[in-house]
Amino acid sequence: MQSLRVLLVGAVLMSLAACSALVPKLETPALRVTNVALLSGDSKAQQLRLTIQVDNPNARQLAVRSIDYRLALGGQEVAQGATTAAFTVPALGQSNFDLDVNIDVLRALTLFAGNMKADTLPYRVTGTVRLAEGALRTLPFAADGTVANPARRR
Repeated sequence: MQSLRVLLVGAVLMSLAACSALVPKLETPALRVTNVALLSGDSKAQQLRLTIQVDNPNARQLAVRSIDYRLALGGQEVAQGATTAAFTVPALGQSNFDLDVNIDVLRALTLFAGNMKADTLPYRVTGTVRLAEGALRTLPFAADGTVANPARRR
């Protein structure tokens, strides 16, 4: 009876190992903010349009269902949410998408007034890429960089 259990456990472990070999190993796509533009605003909110570039390091295309994100500009978290439109990133290629976000007008004034003389703003974007297909459906990401200060372009 003991040897039968050991044999069954061994068979289950070998099956799991075989299944994990069939699941493709996906590298997390790299996301970076390439542009921030000031759009309309009112007494309550300032709208920003972010252009985000997604680089796919994988040898297969990625059908992205959505991206959950948190965005900080100039050290302040200014937005969080999810993209609403699906898109595809080609294998070993890149794709750009625009993301319109609204930030509280007081936060926008604080952010841009505090960085009025800076040519660039540091950003940090974190979140999860949600894929539309495949065995692996979520890929967490984090990216840091700088982007041209939209307040300096007006």
